[in-house]
Amino acid sequence: MDDFCRAIIENVKETIERFSLLKEGEPLFVAISGGKDSLSLADILWRLGYDVKCFFIDLGIDDYSDDSRVTCETFCKERNLPLVIVDLREELGVTVREAKTKTGRSPCSVCGMVRRYLMNVIPLRYGVETVATGHNLDDEVNVIFWNIIRWDIDSLARQSPLLPRSHSRFTRKIKPLCLTYEKDIAEYARLIGIKPVEGRCPLSSGATLLSLKEFLNEIEGENPGIKRKFYEGFLKKRERLEERKVQLKECKLCGQPTTAEICSYCRLKEAVKKH
Repeated sequence: MDDFCRAIIENVKETIERFSLLKEGEPLFVAISGGKDSLSLADILWRLGYDVKCFFIDLGIDDYSDDSRVTCETFCKERNLPLVIVDLREELGVTVREAKTKTGRSPCSVCGMVRRYLMNVIPLRYGVETVATGHNLDDEVNVIFWNIIRWDIDSLARQSPLLPRSHSRFTRKIKPLCLTYEKDIAEYARLIGIKPVEGRCPLSSGATLLSLKEFLNEIEGENPGIKRKFYEGFLKKRERLEERKVQLKECKLCGQPTTAEICSYCRLKEAVKKH
């Protein structure tokens, strides 16, 4: 392993210690998708000696999901990491594309909601309370800017390297790559020999966010390090943001915390059944 890879691993280690993301010996799930970020994160945490388990959500998106699944299986087999595969057809009864057809909801909306739900449900089935995701520094800055444009104060208040458990049926969400640039993760993956799935999801429609990403990359190119400086500044100011307090209740159908009588996941499930 060369010095660059060691530096990336050390940067992640320092991030974990700085924000108290993990304790020694604490089990955790890494949500892997087959992309470079989540696979690199799982590899780094594995090399740091953490008790890593991985889980992959098979969304049933044609060849893309099949290729992603094989990529994750190969990755975990090479490192002898436990892998839990969650098939959306078994959990929800349909694929993302079928859910779009039956309910009229956009595939990205279905995907995001399903992922949020399952990242709480699946780890807790195995007695694991912490989930790590591969969000990098570029991702975090992009989302912060997007939420500022929309003045989504609640989302800004929750934007953090650590999202604590606010309910016994919620997991802790951590982002150990939040201070690592995407380009550095890509180089790490290349040097280590990680082979992520190629291409983007064929159902994705993030044109606006892609344009924002390109704009922020131009600013970073002219002012190297500005994203890191911006993110560090945001973390200092974030404590002043007040998230709107909501009263959580348990979904009448599945028991998961929700603000309504029936959670959005179960409403989707019911809509699929009706159609």
